[in-house]
Amino acid sequence: MPAWFDTALAVAAGLGLAAACGFRVFVPLLVASAAHRLGHLPLADGMAWLGSDMALAALALATVLEVGAFYVPWLDHALDLAATPAAVLAGIVAAAAPLVDLPPALRWVVAVIGGGAAAGLMQGATVLLRMKSTATTAGAGNAVVATGEVAGALVLAACAVLVPLAALAFAAVLLWFGARATGRLLFGRRARGAAAAALLLLVGVADAGAQAVAPGDAAVDGRRLAAETTRWRWVMVRPDGQESPVGALVDELVRVEAPGGRAEWRRVLSVRRGPSMLVDTTWSDAATLAPRAHRSWQPLRTLAYDVAGARVTGAVSPKGGAPQPIDTTLPGPRFDSGNWDLVARALPLAEGYATALEVWDPDQGATRITLRVTRREAGPGGAWVVVAEIGGAPATLRIDPATRAVLGLDVSMGGGTLRQRREE
Repeated sequence: MPAWFDTALAVAAGLGLAAACGFRVFVPLLVASAAHRLGHLPLADGMAWLGSDMALAALALATVLEVGAFYVPWLDHALDLAATPAAVLAGIVAAAAPLVDLPPALRWVVAVIGGGAAAGLMQGATVLLRMKSTATTAGAGNAVVATGEVAGALVLAACAVLVPLAALAFAAVLLWFGARATGRLLFGRRARGAAAAALLLLVGVADAGAQAVAPGDAAVDGRRLAAETTRWRWVMVRPDGQESPVGALVDELVRVEAPGGRAEWRRVLSVRRGPSMLVDTTWSDAATLAPRAHRSWQPLRTLAYDVAGARVTGAVSPKGGAPQPIDTTLPGPRFDSGNWDLVARALPLAEGYATALEVWDPDQGATRITLRVTRREAGPGGAWVVVAEIGGAPATLRIDPATRAVLGLDVSMGGGTLRQRREE
C-alpha cells in the first residue's frame, strides 16, 4: 500500500474522530485510547499519553459523567456553553492523534483547521437542535436528542478507527445536513426567521374538511379577550403518573394604544427552563388579532419583524453575527402561530365547533392548526375543552366560558404528557 494512502487513512481517521467530538467531547477520545490499547490505532509522536492507563481511566470517568449530565433537565443547556469550546479543543487533539506520518508543523495545521472546524460545526448543530427541541417540547424531547448524540459519537468514532474513509464520508454528510438545519433554524427557509413560540408545539396540520379562518374573518373577535397576567408551571407526566418539572412561563396580555389611536393586544411570553430564558413579544390588532409585530430574544439569536397584511419584513441576528434581513410575502394574511391559543379563545366556541387557523411559523412557513370543541365540562362554569392537532399529537386546551381565560393545557407526547398548570 503506498505511503500516501496510509497518510490519507490517518487524516480521515483523525477528522472522523474530530467530528464525533461535536456529539460528545470525551467519547471519541475514549474510543481512540481503547483502540490504541487494542492495536487498532497508532498514535503520533507526542500523543502516546492518550493510550496510557491513566488517560484511559480518566476518559472513561469523564465519559460517564458527561453522558449522564446531558440527561439532567436544565443542566444540558448549561453544559452546552462549556462543551462548545471543549469540543473544538477535543477535536484538535483527536485529529492530531493518528497523524503519525506528518511532520509536527503540518500535523497541527491539519488538526486545528480540519479537526477544530469539524468538531465546532457538529457541536453547533447539536446545540441548535437541543434549543429547537426545548422550544417545541419544553425539553421533553431533549433526552431523545441526548441519546442520539451519544449513539452518533460512538458510531462515528468506531467507524473512524475501523473504516476511516467511510467515517469521513459519513461525517461530511452529517456536517452538510447539520449546516443546512442550522441555517434553517437561524434564518428560516427562504429567509424566514423567528423565535419558536413559547406556548409549545405551535404548528399543526389541518384536516381538509375544517373551515379555515384567517385575520379579518368575522368569527374571530378579539373583544372576547381580557387583559391578564398568568403564571404557569410545566411538568412532564409519565405513563406511571410520576411527574417532573420542566420549566415555567409568565404570560402577560395587555391592551395598548398604537400610533394613530389603533388598539392592539401586546403579549409577552417569558419562558424559563433552568438557567435558559426566552422572551417573546407580539403585537396584534385588538379586534381581528391580525399580527402587527414580533420581537424575540433567545440566547443564540434575537429577532424583530413587522407584519403588514401578508408582508413580513425585519431581521434575525445570530449571536455574534451580522443581522440577516427578512422580507417575505405570505400566501395571504396569517395569524402569528405563537398566538394560536388567543385566536382559539376569540372564536364563537360551542360544542362540536371546528375550524382551522391559518398561521405563519418561522420554520415551517404558512400552515394550519386544527381546532375542535369536543365538550363542555360538567358543573357550573364548566370549561370548554378544545383539542388542537399539533403535528399529529393532540393538545387539549381548557377555556373558561365566561372570561375566555386558559385554565390548562395538555400536550400528548411519546412517553408522557406535557402539562401546563396555573400557579395560584
